[in-house]
Amino acid sequence: MSAGKKSRTGNRVELKQKVSHELALLERPKRTEVKSDAVVRELVVPPPVIAPPIIVPEKPQPPKPVQIGEIVPEGQKHAGRIYGGLSKTDGKPLYIAAENSGVMRWKEATRFAAGEDARVPSSEELSQIHALKDTGALKDTFNRAGEKFANCYWSSITDSYYYSAHALDFSNGKPVVNLKATAYAVRLVWS
Repeated sequence: MSAGKKSRTGNRVELKQKVSHELALLERPKRTEVKSDAVVRELVVPPPVIAPPIIVPEKPQPPKPVQIGEIVPEGQKHAGRIYGGLSKTDGKPLYIAAENSGVMRWKEATRFAAGEDARVPSSEELSQIHALKDTGALKDTFNRAGEKFANCYWSSITDSYYYSAHALDFSNGKPVVNLKATAYAVRLVWS
């Protein structure tokens, strides 16, 4: 009897294992269901949308660097002025007025420059401008002869004597020291 009980119990255990295995197989998706899911999935997912090409606007090109003696183009800071390279006084870019501002006394020249948000060039800058007098847009814009003292240009540097200031004679490139009451030509600069 005990052997029969064991066999029944063993049969029951085997039967339970067989049933649970079959139930597990039933719970798994069938191959046909996977196919039907794939079909359903294809129907649910919309077809890919082909977007129009994206047009990326071109980045504005940086302005072309201005060369020494060239006029700064419109739309840029210092437009209409002539680039003179780096200042020999402070190492900053030097921009020169495209034409003379007239003939005037030293004090009038400094006041005029301040009103134009500019300045009278230093002696070093005036020598630098003189060296560029025949370059690009600067060519033929300086007084070199003619009206008395019109070929001399004021610098911002005063002499050790309060009543005198430095200038440069553009007809020969020689420095001049004269009374501030003398009328010389003025060429404004910016940096």
